[in-house]
Amino acid sequence: MLNKKFRIVGFITFIILVLLALYIFVVKNNDTRTLMRECPDAWYVNKMPGSGSKNSEYLVVKGKRAELKDYDIEWIKKNCDITGPQPVY
Repeated sequence: MLNKKFRIVGFITFIILVLLALYIFVVKNNDTRTLMRECPDAWYVNKMPGSGSKNSEYLVVKGKRAELKDYDIEWIKKNCDITGPQPVY
């Protein structure tokens, strides 16, 4: 009887560990995203009065606004002629 209880506890523990490993694997893969590595046309920071927006910095790529979160900023700083954001008033 005791041996059967140990098997059940062991089986449940094994299932929990497998589910935990799958969860970690899926979450880790979803958090990993490929950041674009492309030199932007410009990098701006909005300094307009009253524009206390969180997204005050942005890039211009091929004539269109692009958000910093989608780009590898460290790569841009090392490989592009742009060193940082230019203020826009």
